[in-house]
Amino acid sequence: MINGNAARRMVQDLYRFNVNQLGVANDTISSVYVPKLNAGHVTVTLYEHDFSGGRFAQGAKKSFASVGLFNLRDTGFDDRAHRPR
Repeated sequence: MINGNAARRMVQDLYRFNVNQLGVANDTISSVYVPKLNAGHVTVTLYEHDFSGGRFAQGAKKSFASVGLFNLRDTGFDDRAHRPR
């Protein structure tokens, strides 16, 4: 089990700040995991955006609030993280 703030920081660190360092081909994110917490809950929200921008452009978004592993293609969310050119 992961505490709420630790889980939030972990998810933000991986998906928001270090997405270009995931080490998978073409930096493809194909799924997202929402952890089970000791108390409370966490919602993971992904935004489609342009990595070349200094800040995230909050365009299309998808939120995941249930515990589990979600395949992004099943939700119609583009799963490719494009690197800046």
